Amino acid sequence: MGAPLILEPAFLKHYQKTVNGESQNILLAQMPSEKKILLELHRAWWEILNHQKIEENSAYIFNTLDGLKRATPTAEKCTNLQLYLFSSAALFAIRLEALNGNKISGAKRYLEAMPYLKVILKRAEQADELKLIAALYHFGMQEFINQNRILTPIFWSFPDADFDQGKKWMLECTQSNSAFVSTEARYFMFKFHNNLFKNKVVAKNYLKDLVQQYPGNKVLWQEWAALQGPAIKG
Repeated sequence: MGAPLILEPAFLKHYQKTVNGESQNILLAQMPSEKKILLELHRAWWEILNHQKIEENSAYIFNTLDGLKRATPTAEKCTNLQLYLFSSAALFAIRLEALNGNKISGAKRYLEAMPYLKVILKRAEQADELKLIAALYHFGMQEFINQNRILTPIFWSFPDADFDQGKKWMLECTQSNSAFVSTEARYFMFKFHNNLFKNKVVAKNYLKDLVQQYPGNKVLWQEWAALQGPAIKG
């Protein structure tokens, strides 16, 4: 799709100094298991974007989602954390299918995740992490459908996308007290303004803010180079 439905690597700020060797293991050992999974999902996705260990990292994303399917209760019985963890893994898998051009497989994974996304849409106001995912759904679903018209019958069971609600929630997420949520929301505001709204002035403002905050993030610099903007000054 024109704008991604998968979270980009905000956790990379931790990896900039701990990406290799023993220091990485110490970092992971200090984290709760849920954060370890999220961190590894982000690491795998970041490496795929940088053409590193693509087969290995793709297997990690798909295997993690399969494991969470077995361990996660039905959607209505999930805690907010369980919803967030499962939906994050599912969205990484969906994005990976899209990256590989597998539209049918991506749509099937969307269908599998839909019961959980429906509950997230109901609980969006309870946690910024859920609000972010709900905003991504509302903001991006119509564009996803527009680019996959051949799959239209599959979308009949999906909740209607409310673009205005998605925009409202996304803007709220950019101001979240959670550094993770605010980083992701600003990244997606950049992507939506650049890819959907064709407003490169606003897009550059969001991207410039992120590059200055995370100067070691290669993905952000690649995005900046693609915009062919001038060098960023502090």
